[in-house]
Amino acid sequence: MSSTTAFTVPELTPIGHLGKPHGVRGELVAYLTIELETLCSDPSCETFYLFAEIDALPVPYQLLSYRSKGDSYLLTLAHVADRSIAEQMTGWRLFVPTELLAESEVAYSWDHFIGFRVVTPEEELVGTILEVNDQTENILLTIESSDGSQRLIPIHEELVEAIDPESKTIQLHIPQGLLDL
Repeated sequence: MSSTTAFTVPELTPIGHLGKPHGVRGELVAYLTIELETLCSDPSCETFYLFAEIDALPVPYQLLSYRSKGDSYLLTLAHVADRSIAEQMTGWRLFVPTELLAESEVAYSWDHFIGFRVVTPEEELVGTILEVNDQTENILLTIESSDGSQRLIPIHEELVEAIDPESKTIQLHIPQGLLDL
């Protein structure tokens, strides 16, 4: 008699996407909104899984190794042995279990927060982050308010009061008068 073990898919959070393959051995370029080292400190972390969405279903891929390459990572995933397989994965979105992000000191890029709600320390809704502009000396968030208007708000780590990845909310201390501009 055979027994089956149920696999429960964890709640997942998007962390980036796959670019074009690198080389001929199936290595993949990944553009991530987190620093992978904060989730998996050993570059050969074979017990760590990334998830890709295929036909609206999350599919786990074992991460065999990674290395940093400028503003991206080069990933080696189990069962991706050559360039032709890797080419089919170009553009795929990558996810990790949300609980990993909540339980660890994960380092994020500001792009990770696109789609997050911004609230004041008094829990007043400011709006939703639409885009991040990090091409200037000051990083700017484009925030859309509930009435559809958009504001540019300069951001710095010191202004962040709290981040709740589960509710996708950032609590910001916004200097007085900035929202009135």
